[in-house]
Amino acid sequence: MPNAIDLPACTNLWTQEDVNRFQKYDPYLAKIQVGMFKRFSTYASLLEKEKWTQNMGPTMHAIHIVPATVLRSSFYPNLITTLSAKDVIEVREASSQSKIRKHRFESQLFNFVASFQDFIRDHINPTNKQIVELISVARDIFIRSYMWECSPYVWVCGKNQELTAAPHIPNDGSMQTNKTQAFIQALIADCDGTLDLRNINKLGTVMENDLGCDYYEGSAKMEVNQGLQGKFCMVMGSEPWNNFPFDPYLLDNRSVDLNIVTEQFRGSLWGKWTTKLERYPYRFAADGTSPAPEIIEEAPAAFDYGETKPNPAYTAAPFELAFAMGGGGYRTLEVGPPPEPFSKGSMDLDAFKAMDWNGKVSLTRDVQVPCLDAEGAVTYDTNKYGEFAQLISQVVFGALAVRRRNVVPALFLRQRVGANVS
Repeated sequence: MPNAIDLPACTNLWTQEDVNRFQKYDPYLAKIQVGMFKRFSTYASLLEKEKWTQNMGPTMHAIHIVPATVLRSSFYPNLITTLSAKDVIEVREASSQSKIRKHRFESQLFNFVASFQDFIRDHINPTNKQIVELISVARDIFIRSYMWECSPYVWVCGKNQELTAAPHIPNDGSMQTNKTQAFIQALIADCDGTLDLRNINKLGTVMENDLGCDYYEGSAKMEVNQGLQGKFCMVMGSEPWNNFPFDPYLLDNRSVDLNIVTEQFRGSLWGKWTTKLERYPYRFAADGTSPAPEIIEEAPAAFDYGETKPNPAYTAAPFELAFAMGGGGYRTLEVGPPPEPFSKGSMDLDAFKAMDWNGKVSLTRDVQVPCLDAEGAVTYDTNKYGEFAQLISQVVFGALAVRRRNVVPALFLRQRVGANVS
């Protein structure tokens, strides 16, 4: 009802306010989710996607056609006056499996009191942003972890024979640690080279000639720049990429129109490679462990107490992984994007509430509240007064190894300009 004054005391004792007067959390939270999912994606944007919906089962079983084998290195057909010889061509198929996985992301419980007493009044929207960001990051790390454990080879920079056979998970949809700490230690013992242009060039040669890797070929479906066509793509951290302008090979062999002083180094590497940078690449300590990229400062006396910052163990880890990616090596389950009507423009609130999608963050009040009974013991009541709320999301993950040899992890010794890059 409109504002009113001087009404009798018992007027409108049970009049509900118009619940549609104000914007609701759901559309606002969803708008944040749309932007964040697009922002934090590295590997997912490089792989083809498989759609998975309800009633499709917990296991993906993919079948793909294998090209016919080239069985000759020379060819001498019979004369036209004689009986012809013949080739019999057989097309084979190969299969691969992936089991669907799920994980939950939740916030702490929000209490309405915080909106009254805290300096930062709204804790829900910042928390939603972080949950959505970490869901997207987790998706990328899952894909990277899956490719790492699936890979039958590892390129070890500085080793005499860089391409190294590696233990890997079988083709049954399982996912466990096969590349153990002891195996990583053995790789590290042979790794004394950085990811320079010579190593990248040689790796490309091996991928073409020894492994028969397909080029990474962009398409409209994958929304990749056409510059990737006919090239491999090196996914790596910014550190080795920042070394390229100072690489001795580049300094000795660069073209005259490649400005490496006043412009950021870009461009095609021999027409075979391009790069895509990731924020937190896989790193290994000398003992073969992989430290987390970030920590929270927990020391109360520290000037940055409570802040998230780089993990010193991660920044000091001397070894790093890059991924040399060809085309069609892996596919990923499509996770996180909003429903199509919402991504294209505004939509009715009721229609939005009726929609759900994998990775959607929702606000719920369906929680239990601890309280004391007559004897002072802790018991639980429903949240019937609505004083508490929580952000929740359940995400389904899945990846499929189609042609594993097309993606080769590359282990290298970290180096920086001004230290040991001449």
